Amino acid sequence: MKFRLQKLNRLKEDVGRDRISELSDDVIIHILSFLPTLDAVKTVLLRRFGNLWTLVPTLRFDIYEFQDKMYPDAKWEDYDFGRFYIFIRSVLMLHQSPSVQIFSLCLAFRSKDEMFKVADDIKLWLNFALDKQAKEIIVRHISQGSVDLNPIPANFTSQSLVILELTCCSIEPQIQVDLGSLKKLLLDHVSLTEKAFQQFIFGCPSMQELSIIEPNGMKKVSFNAPNINKFSFVLTDGYDDNDPWVLDFPNLKTLDLLIDRIPHIIDVSSVQVFHLKDIMYEMEEEDDEDDPGMFNIFFRKFLGVKIFQLSCKASEPFLHRLDLIDDLHLLETTWKSLALELVLLCDNCLLGIYRLMRSLKHLEELIIYTTEETTVSSVCSTSSLCIHEDSEASLYTPPFEIPSDYVMPKLKTVTLHGLVKPWNRQLQLVEFLLKTAIILDKLVIAPSKRVLTEGEELEFVKHVSSFKRASTSARVFFA
Repeated sequence: MKFRLQKLNRLKEDVGRDRISELSDDVIIHILSFLPTLDAVKTVLLRRFGNLWTLVPTLRFDIYEFQDKMYPDAKWEDYDFGRFYIFIRSVLMLHQSPSVQIFSLCLAFRSKDEMFKVADDIKLWLNFALDKQAKEIIVRHISQGSVDLNPIPANFTSQSLVILELTCCSIEPQIQVDLGSLKKLLLDHVSLTEKAFQQFIFGCPSMQELSIIEPNGMKKVSFNAPNINKFSFVLTDGYDDNDPWVLDFPNLKTLDLLIDRIPHIIDVSSVQVFHLKDIMYEMEEEDDEDDPGMFNIFFRKFLGVKIFQLSCKASEPFLHRLDLIDDLHLLETTWKSLALELVLLCDNCLLGIYRLMRSLKHLEELIIYTTEETTVSSVCSTSSLCIHEDSEASLYTPPFEIPSDYVMPKLKTVTLHGLVKPWNRQLQLVEFLLKTAIILDKLVIAPSKRVLTEGEELEFVKHVSSFKRASTSARVFFA
């Protein structure tokens, strides 16, 4: 009884205990670094916090966040931009930490006049971050109209910067770039010439990842830097000119493309991982050796990759138009892993997969995602071949007669994500894979949890269990 009373008294004492005040300064500063800078500054009103905010290693300045907190009912045209810039100047003047980990600016201007008033200040703010040896710098510029922000200091030098993100800015050719430690660069809606791009890349000898989104002023992306392992390129704004973009990077390892046209590719011979997220396929009616067509020429550039990935907007047109690619070219592929993302597994997609599997003699891993998301545009979604009637959900039609030459000699692992109704085609695909993969080790089926009832899942498992297997070690798992 005495022990219980003592414990109760200790609990009462802990109720009114200020545990925050007992934390060390280093811990409090670490906590403040996760807060928006405006909130971190406001802690000056708390006795225990005092001026600890001046030591935070993270500085984030966001015009929209500032206005929402200071003037929550204000409209865009009533935003007090001047007070936001005064806030930035005051914070940087009072900041006492010798170094900064992250320095982020999200700016906005309603006119060029507003931008010109703080243009020099922006360069000073970036110089502040460079002097503080910032490891990550982010500059996002959002404006109404075509306002060209040039925030880069004339001498852009740092041996500590690791990540740089520039959005809606311009890069001038005369800028001197020396970023010896930069490993990751993102250029989003940036205006620059090919000369300015080459100079920038040359000043970043340690860069490993490069992303370019909707560039302005360039028609060619070319680099020969062996240190750049991954390049992501997005071009979907629908430019009027018909000249194809030129892509040339002979030492690249990983390439991600999301583009609205087939580019002219000079050299991607070293690419090992290729992810095509979207592309406008050229649908030629005639495609032969003498006139292969843009689609065929583009495809041949990636026969030697090890990992080949296609997202929804690329998988379905690719599978539907495999007739444009000669079988001999398909046999030249060295793909070891293939990932296909589909909205629906229609008949055309299924036939395309069958044809691919017949030719990919080096394939070891196959991954197929089926989303059936109505928000995702799909070639299959308007196809008359796609059947959605629930009455056919439990029917199973065996696949076409599999010829004896349909053999996948190296396929070991298959994963089918997002099994959806009607699942007749999924069953056909499973049977095809089990019959033709002679050393298959594992086939994983991960159905959509919200789709199949217990009875339907049992019926599906029953069908799969009855299929013949070319590999004696093949195991089927239901995730």
